Amino acid sequence: MTEGPRNPFIYKPQLGLAPPAKMPGVNEPCWCGSGVKYKKCHRDRESKAEANPFADSAKMRTASKKGRCLHPDSGGGHCGSTAIGSHTVQKNGGLKAIAEEGHVLTTFVGFEDIQKANGAPEPKRMGVNDASTFPGFCNKHDTELFAPIEGSSLNLGPKEAFLFLYRSHCLELARKRVVVGHLPTFKKMDSGKPMQAQFAIQDGMRAYEQGLLLSLTSMEAEKNDMDGALLSENWADVHYCQVEFDGLLPLTTTCGFYPEFDWDGNDLQDLSDLSQPGLPLSFTITSFEGYSSAILVWRGPQDDLRKQFVTSFLGVSDAEKAGRIAAFAFEVSENTQIKPSWWVGLPSSVRERLIAKTAHGTIVAQPEASAMKDVAPLTSPLAVKSVLTSWA
Repeated sequence: MTEGPRNPFIYKPQLGLAPPAKMPGVNEPCWCGSGVKYKKCHRDRESKAEANPFADSAKMRTASKKGRCLHPDSGGGHCGSTAIGSHTVQKNGGLKAIAEEGHVLTTFVGFEDIQKANGAPEPKRMGVNDASTFPGFCNKHDTELFAPIEGSSLNLGPKEAFLFLYRSHCLELARKRVVVGHLPTFKKMDSGKPMQAQFAIQDGMRAYEQGLLLSLTSMEAEKNDMDGALLSENWADVHYCQVEFDGLLPLTTTCGFYPEFDWDGNDLQDLSDLSQPGLPLSFTITSFEGYSSAILVWRGPQDDLRKQFVTSFLGVSDAEKAGRIAAFAFEVSENTQIKPSWWVGLPSSVRERLIAKTAHGTIVAQPEASAMKDVAPLTSPLAVKSVLTSWA
């Protein structure tokens, strides 16, 4: 078991950009690698006005609310309709079950919130109409496609599991596209900075860009493959697990993630090994008929490290499962919605610890194997009501 650096693009800056031995000529390509002439890029940038990260964040937030429907039409193309704010967790089930006065708290915060809070922002209050939404699908496709997992009850099978997986993948892809689209803006964040700071910022941005583009390429390919499976209704390689509790967890979430450790803190995959593609899992916490479920789904071989991750969770004592999975939501998902009174009622030290977990795996903090054993204290104990796996 190790707790060393995991992401080479974040934690190994020697893979990034070295300061130039000498400045390029005014008509030569800029040292930062932009491909633009030096005189139109970094020349005299230290004397220019400092960048405004809050204004740039507002632009990115606006862009994140716009998009085209991601559903493939029957002809194999893509629906051309404008996307609505698609919920990643059903509003009338999972969200309303934890909402108070029509609102929840969310860990999906803006760049300015992160900056102002020095990397550890409090969850923000948000209405259930807007919580957990992204510009994923037009109204027609959103309603028709996800009807099997949007009702008051759930009968989980391969098709339903695929829909949980597909929605979480589209969420992650849509948000990744927005970030990549704003890379040129991010690269100008060194405006007004001294030369040495410019080198450091561009070094980090070069590495960040490489990681983003690699991830986006992989996600686009997976989306195309999933579109084919959706149109042909081929669920043969879909594997899933549902753990249902005997009451309500105080949160919901949906995300896609790459499990690096199992629930005992053992290594599963090294994301710094770029010769091996990362193996993702879909993770959802929502509720049906007043009972919360944790649902994990993947496509591909049944018996790989993802099953190992799931079976290690099943090996956690039933008395701890609810608290462990609740803490895990803060570890891997920026799309977690929280019951306000539960959050306010937690000791400040617990809130600080859970907030700190949201930074794991980012440029702020590396992931920690020991974090897999964290427990979020619940208002009342929850027992396991049932367990369903596709391989049982």
